[in-house]
Amino acid sequence: MCAQTSLPALSNNAIPSIIPPAPEAFALTRYGNNPIGLSTGAVQYSVPLYTISTGTFSMPLSVSYSSNGLKVDEVSGRVGMQWKMDFAGIITRTVIGDPDELPSYMSPTSDVFSNEFYDFLRFVGPGGNGAKSFQPDIFTYAFPGYSGKFIIHEGTIVQIPYNNLKIEKTTLDFTITTPDGILYSFGNGYYDGTLSSSAGGNSGVCIPENGGSVQSNSWYLTSIRLTNGDLINYIYESIHPSNGLQTVKYLTGVNQTYTFLPSNRFQNPPLSYVPIQPVQTCFQLSEYTSVVLKEIQFPGGKVSLSYSGREDIMGEKKLDVLQVTNQANQVVKLFGFNYEYSFYGNTDYDIGVPLQPTIQAAYPELRKRLFLTRVEDRTQDVLAYTFEYESIHSLPPRLSFAQDYWGFFNGIKNQSLFPAYTYAGQFNEGGYDVGADRMGVFEHSCKGMLKRITYPTGGSTSYEYQPAFKADYQVNKLSYNHITFYGNTASTYTRYVSGNYTFSQNRYAKIRFSCSATPWQGKPYT
Repeated sequence: MCAQTSLPALSNNAIPSIIPPAPEAFALTRYGNNPIGLSTGAVQYSVPLYTISTGTFSMPLSVSYSSNGLKVDEVSGRVGMQWKMDFAGIITRTVIGDPDELPSYMSPTSDVFSNEFYDFLRFVGPGGNGAKSFQPDIFTYAFPGYSGKFIIHEGTIVQIPYNNLKIEKTTLDFTITTPDGILYSFGNGYYDGTLSSSAGGNSGVCIPENGGSVQSNSWYLTSIRLTNGDLINYIYESIHPSNGLQTVKYLTGVNQTYTFLPSNRFQNPPLSYVPIQPVQTCFQLSEYTSVVLKEIQFPGGKVSLSYSGREDIMGEKKLDVLQVTNQANQVVKLFGFNYEYSFYGNTDYDIGVPLQPTIQAAYPELRKRLFLTRVEDRTQDVLAYTFEYESIHSLPPRLSFAQDYWGFFNGIKNQSLFPAYTYAGQFNEGGYDVGADRMGVFEHSCKGMLKRITYPTGGSTSYEYQPAFKADYQVNKLSYNHITFYGNTASTYTRYVSGNYTFSQNRYAKIRFSCSATPWQGKPYT
């Protein structure tokens, strides 16, 4: 399991925090969050490594890639950007506000006639202090063959959507039983302990560092009990075995708020634009203790995994070697994993925060990303899969403001995250334009994606991408215009026009209005 901190009470207008799992924990569940396939256009590829077989049960070991684009703030798991170990298993949760088990969480009720609902309304009304959490945490599970989500509502697990799995929670751990009777156990002391805090900013409302207490946040798969009684055990160790619970720190995101007072057109003379405060910028820093999967023990042998340090998240690990041995300790399979770090050395996409260096200068690891470039089968002769990606050294540092609305790189040197908007007209004489250009730019948003796979046979597959488009459907135009002149005074003759159009399915429609006028060129009436 993994843990995170409860946060101190925020001011009434503070935005509730959303605390993600640690990078590897998130990577293991990414496919459950993003269904893949031909309908989504996602690139998907799997490298087979070995298959564990015992009785009628078999479990493939592989590493898999899936992507619809690389987001600027995205971090890598232990086998590179957008790759995951398919044979691992985990239950994570995304904490929204405060963890559900804390007293500050209140579960809303739909019974409007109950005392609980009255108490709920009374609490969130004038007497509320903004320090309560009313939205449940979201749990995500992923293990061989299954993935999904659930919430815990008043002690009952509610699957989203419903799946034919039996999910049970004890005080500290989870178990999941599949329809064929196989029992998967999660937790049992293996956890990531995550603390969320602020890495600074230009606002006094940023959450202070090192506040709160540790709460469980993710649970690792520890055993698989088969219907014949056989056990497959997952063995973990601390990410820093020589240092016990030494923590890993990394920046997870940045949030901004912008507040202004519009001018009052109705006051004479009008008030000018008056900002209440400059833009408020806060960075979220996650600090966690973690474990790494070291062995999978099964009847007939074991799988051993070896790791080394990383440059993109200080203190984290990347997978270097996977080895399968039999009961006689003879090597059955041996695989090696090679990587490359992307690096963007320019500062044009850095975030500049007043009164401190850019965040990328304070955290230089933000300029690097880990990419898997080669998987080698070293069992006998070296057989290799190699991977090439699109312009990885042109990617901006993580947390850059050069993002479109969906979080992908757009190549624009923005000075903020909130979108550009023009306050003009009755609210601000002369207009005032603030904000960032968050439009998507395909030539930049495709950077970092897999573009070529070369197989051990020498053959290869290349990928070409195109942006996603939305279709506009234009219906018949409806128009009517009639203006008459009487003497020296113009008047308008009004007539209503209407038309019908039926959509084959529910969709948003765009309606455009336009008008134009042509001066009359004839002689004036007498």
